[in-house]
Amino acid sequence: MPPVLLGQYRDSLISTFKGIEDKFSIKIYRGTKKQRQKMLNDWVGDARPDIVLMTYAIFAKEGCLFDDYTALMADEAQLANPNTASNQALTYFMGNEGQKNCVVLNGTPALNDLRDLYGFIEFVTPGTYRSQLHFNTCHVEFKDIPTRVQLESGEIGRRPVSIV
Repeated sequence: MPPVLLGQYRDSLISTFKGIEDKFSIKIYRGTKKQRQKMLNDWVGDARPDIVLMTYAIFAKEGCLFDDYTALMADEAQLANPNTASNQALTYFMGNEGQKNCVVLNGTPALNDLRDLYGFIEFVTPGTYRSQLHFNTCHVEFKDIPTRVQLESGEIGRRPVSIV
């Protein structure tokens, strides 16, 4: 999510789980690198927040600073492609199977498509498939269908397009 929405997400979390802020400290980790470093310096001992909200971009770069946390809530959007920096940071955070807990949140269920399934499976149960190609071989059917397209010359022509 964009940094501007982190406050809105925190407010939604607080309104959805009444009294959560009485039991857990919730902080937003954002700002310039210098501002974030100051936050980390201030978060020592009992001042360390129980819940830290941040963007995927920051998590991909600085997630290792939060290795001592044992749980993660993640938006599923960054899990579809296992080769992204965000996905790799999440996988690193999770560590060995059973080492940490993860809740994957999905706020846009209708917007996912079956091509994203490999990334989700690889995150939740790593090693189920040897590779994306193995997954595709088992479950994906590619068909070339002729479509009308505008060619570089400006003419309308037919070109085969692979669909999944």
